Amino acid sequence: MALDLYELITILKLNNCYVIGFSDGANIAMEFAVGYPNIIKGLVLVGGNLRPLGMKLGVLFDIFKEYISSYRKSEGLRIRKKLGLMLWEPKISYSDLALLTLPTLVMAGEKDLIKRKETMKIASLIKGSKVVFIDGEDHFFIFNKPSIFNKMLEVWIYSV
Repeated sequence: MALDLYELITILKLNNCYVIGFSDGANIAMEFAVGYPNIIKGLVLVGGNLRPLGMKLGVLFDIFKEYISSYRKSEGLRIRKKLGLMLWEPKISYSDLALLTLPTLVMAGEKDLIKRKETMKIASLIKGSKVVFIDGEDHFFIFNKPSIFNKMLEVWIYSV
């Protein structure tokens, strides 16, 4: 998927843009930035994780239960592909991420399904990144409260 993003940016001639990723999209954005750090201006990572265990264990267990129960459903294969992505991916290299020097905003909800220490780890690996936790919000705050996300994004972009 990171290669797909590279091809899209190249075809559309969007070099020097910001890449914004939410959840699995944040994971793809990190993989993309590691592979192609010189063609983008910066990253915004919302609710991303470096490893499946970066999610809270209760969430991971619920995903696994749904994965197992998908074997009894007619659309099970489609569901398993989606859930399998969350159970076994990503596997983002700490050392590769630590090479990034792109301006980066790392965001998560205070009640996110991603562990707080995982969000902090991402921010600590990317030199000069800024981390923000949105008070009282969960993983989906960018959809539930888009004005909060948009304001944080606007303030950050004008500060870099």
